[in-house]
Amino acid sequence: VKERIFYPSEYLLTQGQECREAVLLCKGSVNIVANGVQVGLIEVKEMPDALLFGEFTLLGLWPFPRASIVAKTNCLVQIIDASALSRCLDKYPEESFIFRELIEARLNKIYEQEEVARQIAEKEAAEA
Repeated sequence: VKERIFYPSEYLLTQGQECREAVLLCKGSVNIVANGVQVGLIEVKEMPDALLFGEFTLLGLWPFPRASIVAKTNCLVQIIDASALSRCLDKYPEESFIFRELIEARLNKIYEQEEVARQIAEKEAAEA
């Protein structure tokens, strides 16, 4: 695990590009950009609120990130590669179970959001 600071407008992850690391946002604000459109803004003020990005590609669930994560402010990030994540999950089996449940919940939420967006787009196309 390596620490790094990303500066405003730097990409932590890039949509559609190969990703071999996940990033843990420890402090700072990021824009979430999908297909060139900002779809979210996330701010982390303290380490207990840290958020992980890129875990789906790191775990092999997706071939590439589905959105770009772009620093809005200076961002303190921990970069986690697959072997570090694997060692951590092996070392802490109870936390590994919790991690897997969290991943499944996040994945389900993302799929639900995508379905809602798809339905809205279909409705708008039908009305046009």
